Amino acid sequence: MAININKAIIMGRLGADPEVKGSSGFVTCRVATSESWKDKQTGERQERTQWHNVVVFNEHGANFLHQYAKKGDTVCIEGQIETRKFLDRDNQERWVTEIVVPRFGGSVQLMSQGSTQSDVDRQEERRPKADVKVTTKPSQQSTRKLLDDEIPF
Repeated sequence: MAININKAIIMGRLGADPEVKGSSGFVTCRVATSESWKDKQTGERQERTQWHNVVVFNEHGANFLHQYAKKGDTVCIEGQIETRKFLDRDNQERWVTEIVVPRFGGSVQLMSQGSTQSDVDRQEERRPKADVKVTTKPSQQSTRKLLDDEIPF
């Protein structure tokens, strides 16, 4: 029995602010991933950047990207690679390859936010207004309840 897996994980920077598209509210964005190396012959540092089209159908991931992610932020996207055919404005057949985060499955994570001055100003706008209290040490009673919930019998 053969197992087939279509899974793509990329971590890179957003080339522009994510955009909401379509009536279903999916989000599209472009993510740049770069690799660098030292050329053996010249000793110079070389770099190559790849651009990836990303489409997020997952409702929570799409809302998160649209609300909090901005151009220059580092994101980690987990989805699947899909290639589709479409007709352009001149009725020419074109192909596009995208990383698609489906409705169920995949993930979208904001790894770091850009550090330019305009991004620093926008970070204040992105932060949720409500204060959230985070408890780092659970009580002994809640720990016991968690352990009891995980016992399979």
